[in-house]
Order: sequence, then C-alpha cells, then structure tokens
Amino acid sequence: MPMKSTVYIYGKLDNKPVTLDLWHLHITQKTIAYFTLLDFMTTISEEKKKEVFGEIITDILTGGGIFETKVHQILPLEKYEEAIESSIVHSTLGKTVFGPQLEE
Repeated sequence: MPMKSTVYIYGKLDNKPVTLDLWHLHITQKTIAYFTLLDFMTTISEEKKKEVFGEIITDILTGGGIFETKVHQILPLEKYEEAIESSIVHSTLGKTVFGPQLEE
C-alpha cells in the first residue's frame, strides 16, 4: 500500500486477533478505519435502507459481484441459538444466515 493509505477493517471469519505492524503504519503515515453495516444503517433514511438492502440482495442472488460471500448454512429465525453456536464453531466455512419459513 502506498504512503498515507487507509487500512479498512470490515469483518473477519474467526476469533483470532488481528495483528498489525503499528510502527510500519506510523512511519508510512497510514491510518486504520473500520466499517460496520450497523453503524452505516443508523445514519440513513428508511427509504435508503430499502434501497441498500435491495442492492445487496440482488447482488448476492445474481452471483455476488460486490457482496460475494460463502454461505455455510441457512436457518429459520426460530433457530437463532443454533445459528449462533454454529457460526462460532464453523466460522471459517462461511456465513450462517437466516431465511424465512425454510423447510428442513
């Protein structure tokens, strides 16, 4: 990365700590920033939220050119406890997502 670049942290698939060479960041005048969808969503209108979710869903359903992700399993919302446990145990296999009225 060139000098004065910004490193963006936006997610990870495991619980291992992130290691950065702070001295290198300092001497190359780089910065660290983060992005979370939750923070972003609290700053936009309901209309914009619908637009953003529509773009995300369309992208994922058409092959994931922007929001490409590997889905490990899809569970109904009622199984949220199982989903949380599974996402911790199988985090490197992909995302655990919720889908409405799914049959087992």
